[in-house]
Amino acid sequence: MCAAAFVQNRKSYTGCTDAPNPAGESGRPWCYVEAQVCVCVFLDCLSAWILFLVELLSADAAEAAWNYCAPIVDYDGVRQEVSNIFADKAVQIQGLVAKLQKTQRAAEQALDKFVSFVNIIGLFAENSRIFFVQV
Repeated sequence: MCAAAFVQNRKSYTGCTDAPNPAGESGRPWCYVEAQVCVCVFLDCLSAWILFLVELLSADAAEAAWNYCAPIVDYDGVRQEVSNIFADKAVQIQGLVAKLQKTQRAAEQALDKFVSFVNIIGLFAENSRIFFVQV
């Protein structure tokens, strides 16, 4: 989370800036990071504070105090895109269901023909046995 306001190279900023960051790089929005509030169990907070103090006392503390800004998310655009994708997928699934139903009907018809064929062969076989038995 960005600090509410910060000063960099004698210029004050609020929020993200495109000015060169403390490492001297530019072209990507950045800001100074606000200290995070710790809401947790006592031992977790104690270890978090110890890590915070170690980071604060380290030589790289100035570098660790800033970070790049996350891009702003257009939630209305995301909702619209997801809605369009769901509509397309619904149409696609309806087509697949229709194909599966058509395939199922064809398979049932083929099975019915097979059963009829087996029954005819069975009748022929029974009649043949009777014929052979009679001879």
